[in-house]
Amino acid sequence: MTESTKPELDQTRRRLVQGIGAGLALPALGVSPAIIAAPTARPWITDGVQSGDVLADRAVIWSRCDRPARLVVEWDTSSGFNNARRMVSPVTDERLDFTARIDLRGLPSDQSIFYRASFEDARDHARSEPWKVIAADMPIGLHVPDGKDAAGRARWEAIANGQDGPAAGRELEIAELLGYLRKYRVRNTVWLTADVHYCAAHHYHPNRALFQDFDPFWEFVAGPLNAGSFGPNPLDATFGPELVFQKAPAYANASPYAGFQFFGEVEIDSRSGALSVTLRDIDGASVFSKTLEPQHA
Repeated sequence: MTESTKPELDQTRRRLVQGIGAGLALPALGVSPAIIAAPTARPWITDGVQSGDVLADRAVIWSRCDRPARLVVEWDTSSGFNNARRMVSPVTDERLDFTARIDLRGLPSDQSIFYRASFEDARDHARSEPWKVIAADMPIGLHVPDGKDAAGRARWEAIANGQDGPAAGRELEIAELLGYLRKYRVRNTVWLTADVHYCAAHHYHPNRALFQDFDPFWEFVAGPLNAGSFGPNPLDATFGPELVFQKAPAYANASPYAGFQFFGEVEIDSRSGALSVTLRDIDGASVFSKTLEPQHA
């Protein structure tokens, strides 16, 4: 894309972009939301939409809104947007001054590029589905030691630091995430984790925790699929986990042939929205199952 064909908007289209950002319904563009919220309930574009860093096959689009949201950019080589490509940014919030950017790559050379931008409210996006499944390589509240450093201090492979106190170290990132979910009422989060070589089910509740700015949630542990078996590991009290179930070998590094290999299965009922997690052994037999009913805001 040459400088002469960089993305550009005439004043009519710029107003159109701002209208989308303000949450106006625009049937002429095929915008037909299933739920029409009041304009004040949707993000506003506060400082227009900018383009820059134009090269032969890429350009950067950025904008600013008035609340935590995701920037959505659609682009096409036709002003009719009949074959529009859609890109969504990560969530922007007060830490980024509510600004967001999207790097458009792989643009066709020597063609005019038309684009339109809007913001999706981060809370509405997150709450649009009943369940929000968070996949993490290791559990939040288990001590997973990793030897000692040169000074003889304990090192930790996962999140917990063995102190059973206020959030510190890597725990601060989890505390920030959990606090964000509670602040914006993102319900029905489930954590699926692995890599401690046995299976378990943990329930986290602020009433048991030293850090308490979060809503209760479940964490299910299983995996790896084929490795020596270890555990069980002690719990860390920072986020208030309760051991509901665990199955582990009687000795460390048990062979996979000993039968302590586990995997998880998740099913969601299409009618009720209930989510069921089943932990299974190497033969596929269920060793633990839990059904969670969705909470409605």
